[in-house]
Amino acid sequence: MILNVDKHAKKYIEFIKTKVCTVCYDFPVDPDHLITVGMGNKREKPRLEDFTCIPLCRKCHIERHQIGNIAFELKHGVNLWKDAYHYLMEFLTQ
Repeated sequence: MILNVDKHAKKYIEFIKTKVCTVCYDFPVDPDHLITVGMGNKREKPRLEDFTCIPLCRKCHIERHQIGNIAFELKHGVNLWKDAYHYLMEFLTQ
């Protein structure tokens, strides 16, 4: 599959919403962007940053934003970019 931002970004967000939290395996999840799109930005427009989403429950999502990526990864023993890569590869090969 060739990745087309306009065609696939919303589908990817919906795909992420079907997953459990990457950290605590809770559900439902927020699609949390590793590359920030900015609070309040219009989310209707597909953007390349949408493909950096990982599924995090609300509690983990808030914690990641409060303590930052490095502290969050160390605390929970996760590599968020590695996880994001695996989710994207799963999406592209389904």
